[in-house]
Amino acid sequence: LTRPPPESRHAFKTLPSSPHRVVRPRRAVVTAQSRRRVKPPDSLHLNSGRPPTASMADKIEIVRLDAEGNVKETLHDDFPAGWSAARTEFGKLRHGEHGTAAAAEGGCLELRVGGVSKMSTKAVEKERKKRPSTKEAGGEKPKKKPAAKKTEDAPAEDDGEPKMKKQTGYMYHNAQNRDSAKAEIEAENPDMPAKEKNQAIMKKLADMWGKLDDAAKQKWKDDAPMVAVKPKKAKKEKKEPSEKRQSTGGKVTDKKALEERMAADGWTKEEKKREGSDHVDKYWLDPKGGKKCRSIVEVARKAYPEFLSEAAKAAPTKKKPAAQKKKKPEPQAGALDDYYLGSKKKDADAEMEEAPAAEEPAAEDAMDEDAPAEEEAEPMETDAPAASHAERALEAEKEDAAKRAAALAEDKAKADEPQIEDDGGAAAAAATADHRAAEAAWDAKERESDDPRAREAWAYRAKAKPMVDAV
Repeated sequence: LTRPPPESRHAFKTLPSSPHRVVRPRRAVVTAQSRRRVKPPDSLHLNSGRPPTASMADKIEIVRLDAEGNVKETLHDDFPAGWSAARTEFGKLRHGEHGTAAAAEGGCLELRVGGVSKMSTKAVEKERKKRPSTKEAGGEKPKKKPAAKKTEDAPAEDDGEPKMKKQTGYMYHNAQNRDSAKAEIEAENPDMPAKEKNQAIMKKLADMWGKLDDAAKQKWKDDAPMVAVKPKKAKKEKKEPSEKRQSTGGKVTDKKALEERMAADGWTKEEKKREGSDHVDKYWLDPKGGKKCRSIVEVARKAYPEFLSEAAKAAPTKKKPAAQKKKKPEPQAGALDDYYLGSKKKDADAEMEEAPAAEEPAAEDAMDEDAPAEEEAEPMETDAPAASHAERALEAEKEDAAKRAAALAEDKAKADEPQIEDDGGAAAAAATADHRAAEAAWDAKERESDDPRAREAWAYRAKAKPMVDAV
């Protein structure tokens, strides 16, 4: 835009190394990029004849509007920092005095950029479509259309002939080319597992089908034959509920008569409550002893079968489990031999040599005349017969009576001990006073302590003392 004077353009420069040589300076090449970088001076900008372009900071303003939407005053129009500073200032004004005053008179504040509102404190109510109420509709609710019921297709008559359906072109193409695809896959990888081989064949057939054009695919569809359709599986019929079986448990024909008979024969009934439950176990004790019965039906089976019903008589009895035979412990005679000999076993001859000789009766004893002919046989020890249930119950009652007598004697001894005289709570009051005095001394010690933790503990207790005393 401005050119330097001709003297500077055509000036000659003399090099110090060669005083007699004159070198003309090269002219600077001005490119488009260098022209962009040249910033014209302000004087040149003003004299260019074009109006200056206003920056965004000059277009931002905050105005106050009245209730009719007219601009009442401009609150702020100088934002050199730009849009961010304008938003911050708008937030301060809308929550300050200007925003409160504008809202009181029905107006609002607006943040404008170039005269266009970007932010406003005016509340805009969204219009909502109101559904017509039942009163407006005449008090009748709109009737809903009933859902269409699913109609079950009537089963077609089966005439014995299979139903036919045209095969798809894709399936017909795969069936015709499967052998060739399989041969190619096996040639490439003969050791492929069967599952992976089948997947590779299906993928190859799909690729072959995808490479066909529409005309070829249509030809396969036209050439596809009719194939038989697999019949649908018939629905399973609902099974009718089977009749409930009668329980095989027995019942007595006349319970009252059976109880009278049992009472006459000396049967006793024992009830025992379970721990932690309201259930009561009932037992019937046989006067002759033996196992106690857990139900009156069991009593009838044991002693009064004539009172049982037919079902109870036919009920199978439980078989007793077979007694398991105890294995005799193996002799440990060869343990030392195994220890010393290891895996080598003794020969039969060696075992015979080590076996002790059988003891023969001495001839002198046999010929002794003074020896008794037969020694008296020692009486065999036999186990005493097991006590009956009644005897065990009697022994248990005796033990309980002895325990109760001992407990009564202990209570009586405690009652005979000299009782401590009642002092009207004087001892307790004295102990309480001593305790409080000790607490007061400890509080005074912590209050005057040099340790800040002790003073803090005292302050905490002093603060909580009224609440503790109230409790």
